[in-house]
Amino acid sequence: MFEQVRAAGRVELGELEAREVMEAYGMRLPKSRLARSPEEAVEIAREIGYPIVMKISSPDILHKSDIGGVKVGLKDANEVRDNFELIEYRARKYSPNARIWGMLIQEMAPKGRELLVGVSRDPQFGPLVAVGMGASMSRCCVMWPSG
Repeated sequence: MFEQVRAAGRVELGELEAREVMEAYGMRLPKSRLARSPEEAVEIAREIGYPIVMKISSPDILHKSDIGGVKVGLKDANEVRDNFELIEYRARKYSPNARIWGMLIQEMAPKGRELLVGVSRDPQFGPLVAVGMGASMSRCCVMWPSG
């Protein structure tokens, strides 16, 4: 998978690809499937069970919440259809040339503590690992070289 991402000229994994890596290492993740249309999103949501989370899936939009690309707690088919179209509209407005794979329809995890983990390569420091509480790095953040 890493070779495919590099061959496509990308340096970041999309969420679907990152999920594959985490699952390969045995991490338990919420049920999740990609929907390419509002009706497919409704069908997946029915299979997973409400409430669900919907996220834009695009290799060109990495910070989904910055553009309104994440909706949490959708409770029925009407909310799923409406939010599919709204998120897609926002994504196209934010990044007209973005490749949009669809929407990730995801089981809503039980309430708990959120943990953000990110990996990047800084030109000056080399490989870095970022760990933070919740979706906002402003709450708590630790970074160290992973070398």
